[in-house]
Amino acid sequence: MGNWQIAVLFYVVGSIGFSGANTFYDSLLPSVASEKKVDFVSSLGFSLGYIGGGLLFLVNVLMFLFPETFGFADEAMAIKASFITVGIWWIVFSIPLMLFVKEDKCKNPLPLRKAIKKGLKETTSTIANIRQLRTLSIFLIAYWLYIDGVDTIIRMAVNYGTALGFPSESLIVALLITQFVAFPSALAYSWFGKKIGLTSSPT
Repeated sequence: MGNWQIAVLFYVVGSIGFSGANTFYDSLLPSVASEKKVDFVSSLGFSLGYIGGGLLFLVNVLMFLFPETFGFADEAMAIKASFITVGIWWIVFSIPLMLFVKEDKCKNPLPLRKAIKKGLKETTSTIANIRQLRTLSIFLIAYWLYIDGVDTIIRMAVNYGTALGFPSESLIVALLITQFVAFPSALAYSWFGKKIGLTSSPT
């Protein structure tokens, strides 16, 4: 079975780190887009992420299917190399963000301990007054139901497919199709949102 416990630990830590990092990443949106272009820039970012991830995924799939062509001894080595390429991919495309996107400087920065304390206090206050914040309540409920469903599909899609008896080749093709369909769909979401007045981002 291998060291599955360590694998699970790394997966959990990685998921928490990724989700936490997205909070700060998303907060940069007002720094790179005007209020009128927030939807478009957000959708463009999602669409490029889908197409970029899809291209890398395609390369990784080819590495797995034809390991000798890429200089690997077998499929196992190709899979290990795929993890490395994903890490390099994220690092490379994070460089422009770190170099060219400037955050607004905080006028009154708080020390870490005070910032955590203030954050917890504000969260507690929001929960205590949630009944008076009807719009926020509806948003949170809808967001939890929607995002939890999407995240479950993203993380468990392969497991569901395997349990239903789909061959691995079909699952790989389905995942590739999803990535490339998501590219124009994210852009279409921006257009659709502009037509009906949405101010949210695709997921």
